[in-house]
Amino acid sequence: MHTMSLIALLAHPVQSLSELAMLAFIPATAALLVATLAADRTA
Repeated sequence: MHTMSLIALLAHPVQSLSELAMLAFIPATAALLVATLAADRTA
């Protein structure tokens, strides 16, 4: 599975980068939300 992902990454760098950005965006947003909630609770 990882090998196929690497091949796809090399074959379509722009598309894969955009997909990676979308995938990384979701947990980043969730982490930001959790951090904001934690800051609200401590404040």
